[in-house]
Amino acid sequence: MQLANYLVSRRHVNRLRSAAQLVVAMQMLTTNPFHTPVVIAIGKTAVIGSSSPKVSVKVTDLLGGNIGKVTLTADSGRHIADDAVVLSKKQLAATADE
Repeated sequence: MQLANYLVSRRHVNRLRSAAQLVVAMQMLTTNPFHTPVVIAIGKTAVIGSSSPKVSVKVTDLLGGNIGKVTLTADSGRHIADDAVVLSKKQLAATADE
């Protein structure tokens, strides 16, 4: 996992050879049959409000590819202004634009 985090943090390289080596390393990790690291990223918007009450989360492999069906559960969510819990142990639903 730490190696995958290191490689993702090195996405911006200055030389072509370094970029090629980075892609090869990420491909090796992505096609590993024993353990595939995943990337969980906030989708279209990270701000939740009354105008947009939904959050989009994208789960991919290191190269941005589809990893198949996954189940995501949000442990907790809090309202910033009054620190009230707005969700707890809520399973997130898949959308059509996966």
